[in-house]
Amino acid sequence: MMLDQLLFRAQERILSLAVVHAEFGLEGGDMHNRIVRPALPSNDKQLWLKLMHLDWIAHPPQAAVTSMKLKAETGVLGNVQLGLFSPQLPESARLDMTLARIRAVVGEERLGSIELKDTHEPDAFRMNEFSIAKTIIVQQTEPRLPAVMRRLRPAEKVSVTLLNRAPNIVYFRGISYKAECSYGPWHCAGGWWTDGRWSLEEWDVVARTCYGSSGNAGAGTRHREQICCCLIHDAIRDQWTIEALYD
Repeated sequence: MMLDQLLFRAQERILSLAVVHAEFGLEGGDMHNRIVRPALPSNDKQLWLKLMHLDWIAHPPQAAVTSMKLKAETGVLGNVQLGLFSPQLPESARLDMTLARIRAVVGEERLGSIELKDTHEPDAFRMNEFSIAKTIIVQQTEPRLPAVMRRLRPAEKVSVTLLNRAPNIVYFRGISYKAECSYGPWHCAGGWWTDGRWSLEEWDVVARTCYGSSGNAGAGTRHREQICCCLIHDAIRDQWTIEALYD
């Protein structure tokens, strides 16, 4: 079998298979190419067979297969050294199988490691291929109690009235809050060359309930006498939202 030959050649050189390329010749002259890449290099034949099987089921050829060619890229057997108090990582074979099954359900573009983009655009990120990073042990310092930022997903729409171009009254979850302190605005804009252009103003606001407010908070919402929040004004849509609450 072709996979056996690839594994034998890698083991003879004290290496392991890191990537397997499959090239299918289809009826009519077309080609169908697939690449299988586990999280760690491996010489486990059953693992490779299962990974290729799951990948080919998820991405089947669109015509009858008339020929097949396999080629591989080698790598060093993955040995991850953990610290004494570091959490234990799953076995590479089990990890690869789990990732393959998840990929078959949600799609390849929705599985991986999230990396934030180098931009001021809110929630802008890219999905990178999953890999096991080396464990980094961070030196513990004296505990501190920083402020906690709780992101609201999705952001909640609010009504805002202005005073001297700054937020004055914020109507949030059925309750009116009057701003005591406001900091900003911080402006960010971008994407003007695409349909997803954005122009935002960000405010940090400390507000307290207005006296005589007759609004009713929604069911299950804990009434807050004071809120510290991050307000976002979308200048293009003229829309206000609360992106986060500070505790």
